[in-house]
Amino acid sequence: MILSKDIVLKSFINRCKEEKQEALYRFLPDKVAKDLHSIKAPVFSSDKSFDLSSVLQHVHYSYFIPTIKSLTKQESKLFLAILQKDTTDKLKKVLSITPSKKKISSHGKEFLHLLLLQSILPKDDALLPKEYLLKTSATPLLDLTKKELIQLIDYLAMYDLAQDCKKLIDKELLERVFSCLSRERKKFVQGLFSHKEPFSSPPLELKDWDGNRTSLLLLLHKRGMNRLAKAISFQHEDFIWYLTHTLDIGRGNFINTLILEKTSHTISGIILSHILELIPMLNPQRDEDI
Repeated sequence: MILSKDIVLKSFINRCKEEKQEALYRFLPDKVAKDLHSIKAPVFSSDKSFDLSSVLQHVHYSYFIPTIKSLTKQESKLFLAILQKDTTDKLKKVLSITPSKKKISSHGKEFLHLLLLQSILPKDDALLPKEYLLKTSATPLLDLTKKELIQLIDYLAMYDLAQDCKKLIDKELLERVFSCLSRERKKFVQGLFSHKEPFSSPPLELKDWDGNRTSLLLLLHKRGMNRLAKAISFQHEDFIWYLTHTLDIGRGNFINTLILEKTSHTISGIILSHILELIPMLNPQRDEDI
């Protein structure tokens, strides 16, 4: 796996003129220099990407709740005061506190941002700016909002559902299942009946379904998250961090747990190809109930 420090080093070397790059490479061990030559890291003209406090703007507010709950009331008010308004409004509602009205200097805000970021990073870990991550076929996922990711998860679940529905003999059960889906999802599943999945997933056991719409949608949503986890399981750990922190803490932690379950590069690539086909279909303006 390519390490974060290698990406950063290559990015800084790339900012130099070609003759200076070669001179710098001569100071490195041969193996390190060879590995760096193979990395296609981007070039940046400024260091603004290293302002990690900006990362907080894209983290779902639920990740801040455990940290802020552990603080005194006065400390909590300070942290609420340095977050963007929509995040602050949601935390005010959940935690029943209001942001501090004290004027906080720019250095104070930066310090509080970094403290909050450190509280949601693994211990002694650092985080690459999103712009420094190597481009892969999965990169478009990092541009999706939480709402779009949830829509994507629900669409991915339809592949599992289609596999099971094709094997259903009980037509009445099939109709009950379809009655739980939106018109768009039903049409999508029916389109997948002619699709032959090159790998098999555990059956949904629809014959044991209790008939409750909520329980079916929850089961399908978990299957969708399982597919998303498989698709991103070979991505850089910072890529996974950004994606899971766009989602709420419950879904993010669940996906991180699923990633620990081993999958193959082949299966990951197949699901990723499905994702790239689905992304243009996502509509954040449509509040679609699966």
